Amino acid sequence: MARPKTIPWQKRVLVFLAHRQNGGKVYPIARKYRVARSTVNVIVNEFEEFGFSDGPRARLSTDLLRQMQEQHLSRMVSHPAVGSWTLGPGTENETGRQDAFSNPLHIDEDFAWHIKGTSSEQVILEAIEAVRDYLTRESDAWRQLRSDLEERCGLPERGDDTINDPEPHLLQALRRQLRNVIFDRSFQGDPPPPGWLEWDTSPNNPTVLRLRRESVAVGDSETHRRVQQGIAEFVTNNFRDHQRRFIEIERLRQDLGIMQGILSRSLDAIDQEVIRRGICPSCPYPEAMLDLDLTLRQHNGTLEEPDALDLQGSVTE
Repeated sequence: MARPKTIPWQKRVLVFLAHRQNGGKVYPIARKYRVARSTVNVIVNEFEEFGFSDGPRARLSTDLLRQMQEQHLSRMVSHPAVGSWTLGPGTENETGRQDAFSNPLHIDEDFAWHIKGTSSEQVILEAIEAVRDYLTRESDAWRQLRSDLEERCGLPERGDDTINDPEPHLLQALRRQLRNVIFDRSFQGDPPPPGWLEWDTSPNNPTVLRLRRESVAVGDSETHRRVQQGIAEFVTNNFRDHQRRFIEIERLRQDLGIMQGILSRSLDAIDQEVIRRGICPSCPYPEAMLDLDLTLRQHNGTLEEPDALDLQGSVTE
């Protein structure tokens, strides 16, 4: 079975464009690019599944189609195509973190196609994977903190808006407060001392236990005692492990802030010719790229086969 993904991206592009240009004839394309006819069909089907059309959509002259393609490429070159990335909320908000995971970097889809196969695309892909790795590790750290607190106190955690629910439970604020104290410079070498655990109950609701004047649990007096004991044990036995984990994650977040600058410089340095030699499903007349290829080869004094050319796409320093 043909495996077009083992063929360089730029050669697959040339095969697909030649197929469009030759009215779907397979044999001459297979012969020209030295691939099996079945491979040509697989490559063409692959592009069509990506949303590429099998020929010009507009019934216009070649000259007008070329002009349309030039307008499209001009927009690709001048339009801001990549926005800033998001590292998520940096809090216990798992919904916000998952939103960031699904779309860590806003990038125009057409622009992404036009730089496919270039070193800048590789930078983008690496950056996205690095952000997702960070978000996964941060999510795991928050989840482990919740698990340890629930285990120590013998109670489930629920949202802060459940403060009026009489069922015994921890409030999300407890996890947030303990995570925040991790970064207190006073406790970088040692966990908080017993005196830091200032407990009282809400003056408006005696079922609400407070830690340093913030509501953190709901239940009767026995529940309160169990929470106080559990948190004291957590601070003594678990605090430092979580501290090391969260500090490492925060430093990773700072690393990625540095990486964002590198990504921006890489995108700013993309040569316009690289974008012009790419194609996307929105291109009105991507065959114009074959004309560009022929012009470049004539300018260089060679008419070697396109698949023998270096079509990786350079990025200026």
